[in-house]
Amino acid sequence: MTRIQVYGSAATRLAKTHRVQVWVTSFVRDASFPSSIPLAGVNLYLYPYGMFQEGSNSSAISNIAVTVPNGQPLLQVGIGTGSQSAEITFDVAINWTYTPQPGTHDMASLSVSSPGYEYAVGNTPRPYGNERYRFVADSNAAWLHAQWLRCDRWVAVSNSSGCVFANASPVLVLDAANTSWSESAQFIYSSQRILSPGQSVLSPGIFAPSSTARAVAFENGQPQYMGLERSNSSADEDANRTAACRSSQSLYYKRTYQGSQSCPSINSIACSCDEYPFATTKQGAAYAPERTAVRGILNVHNTNAGGELGRFVQRDRVMPYQITPEKYWVEITGIH
Repeated sequence: MTRIQVYGSAATRLAKTHRVQVWVTSFVRDASFPSSIPLAGVNLYLYPYGMFQEGSNSSAISNIAVTVPNGQPLLQVGIGTGSQSAEITFDVAINWTYTPQPGTHDMASLSVSSPGYEYAVGNTPRPYGNERYRFVADSNAAWLHAQWLRCDRWVAVSNSSGCVFANASPVLVLDAANTSWSESAQFIYSSQRILSPGQSVLSPGIFAPSSTARAVAFENGQPQYMGLERSNSSADEDANRTAACRSSQSLYYKRTYQGSQSCPSINSIACSCDEYPFATTKQGAAYAPERTAVRGILNVHNTNAGGELGRFVQRDRVMPYQITPEKYWVEITGIH
């Protein structure tokens, strides 16, 4: 399960890709299965039959339209223990409209299940719910479970709309090998794992998947695995920047100077103070100086990483804590 966003001109249209493969673990011929049908060469065909939804967040959801491929078999598997189908991929498109209630944020949530299947034996369709020969799917399969979509218009970020699977934890991924922001990524990676001078608690944000869902973060009580909370308050941002970098009493000037190879001194040209956790979080220097790290890095890397953070917030519809509680994580790749 991953976060997704709306595509197209409307803010109420999206698609989810399904990847499915079926195999036969056992087959028992019962009394209703005609003995005149030989098992050899008989195939089971699976067709999607639809999805369901329900709304929440005080929004009136209507005009639901779910489109899945039909008219031809999606999956074909021979009847016989050990048989398996080829793996297939298809999109499920969902359209809807919603109207928020007065006095509420312009948001809506929908519970969307993955498709079930009609089936046919020997090219003879068997309508779902009116089965002549019973076919039992594994109801514990993850692709059958309902998933919540959360959609908003201009709530997460102004002048933008989108939808995400809200149960999936939002994760900002920065590649330390990317020369546009490598110094910032390396700094974040270090602050989450090694205490810098004046820092008594490791910085938060390392993403560790839970044991039950690989797209959901597990906060195990250690500070470096706790999530970040986004703030949309300019007052929060100003306070964090002042505490971390801007004033003569900031962490940048009070602590022993730390800089990248490009920035060996506090007066290095083309360098600036970078802080982590980000200034746009509730975990910044004004809130938690003990877990805030500061470092001099190339100004262009500082700026580029900030731009990528902004794109991530819009793409993953990360809600500010002033609107709804939601945490996000920062994963640094490209360091071995």
